[in-house]
Amino acid sequence: MAVFVQSAIDPASAGVMITRDPFDAGHPYITYISAKRGVGIRVVEGRRIAEEVMYSSWSKAIQVLSRSGEDTALQLDANGGVKEVPIEAGRSVLDDALVLRLAGVAASVKRLFKGVDQDIEWASIGERIVLLQARPYVERVRPR
Repeated sequence: MAVFVQSAIDPASAGVMITRDPFDAGHPYITYISAKRGVGIRVVEGRRIAEEVMYSSWSKAIQVLSRSGEDTALQLDANGGVKEVPIEAGRSVLDDALVLRLAGVAASVKRLFKGVDQDIEWASIGERIVLLQARPYVERVRPR
């Protein structure tokens, strides 16, 4: 038996990134990033539209797939759990500098795991990127 205790963090943004194009396996130089402001529970649940971008390490291009238009974010509550707080709507979650830093971290994680594509949960606090989880990327098989 084991017990794992992890400190909660109150991120400015959080999300998921995949070290390849999840829509087309023929694009191996892509990092797909999905993000929201605040705690990343909503990104993982997939219940609301997240900001989504793809970065190509080959062309150095950032392609915006969607912007998150939410006017609230989840933040840690001092009394425990999370609370919904108002935020400035219309402002992008990911700027170019953060996309480049996240893509660099994703590439390092993939190298660490001998080139196996990874599904990575992350959070940003100030200038820090915190890795919350990394696991091999498993492509979902669509029913016929």
